[in-house]
Amino acid sequence: MTGFDDLRHPDKSPSVIAMFIYLMIGPGLWGLHLTLVYSAHTLICALGGSSDLSATFVLIATFLVAGPLLAIIIMQRRFGRLLGLDDRLSGRTIYDAISRFTSVLSLAGILWAGAAAAIVTSCAQGR
Repeated sequence: MTGFDDLRHPDKSPSVIAMFIYLMIGPGLWGLHLTLVYSAHTLICALGGSSDLSATFVLIATFLVAGPLLAIIIMQRRFGRLLGLDDRLSGRTIYDAISRFTSVLSLAGILWAGAAAAIVTSCAQGR
């Protein structure tokens, strides 16, 4: 193609927001999980709720956030197409690898924080 043809038929590039969401969906859900877990845990304990209620909420929040993230990891290409990322995008494999890496690390963080609720006593005195 000539330079003029490149101007007439530019490559369709994804929006910056779509690419940001694609790359940062894992860390974003991890941040949401931590916010939910710590704010709800603190609120339940401050209002005199039982430790079982706090642990139950943390485990429910863990499953509600880890489930969609696991689905995104499994169907990553489909999630990218949903955001408008074309399979013919140059560097798509690199973007997929970055997104998969951050999502898997985030899933590990979510499961780690959720497992702490099952192991550590909630609403303990002196915390």
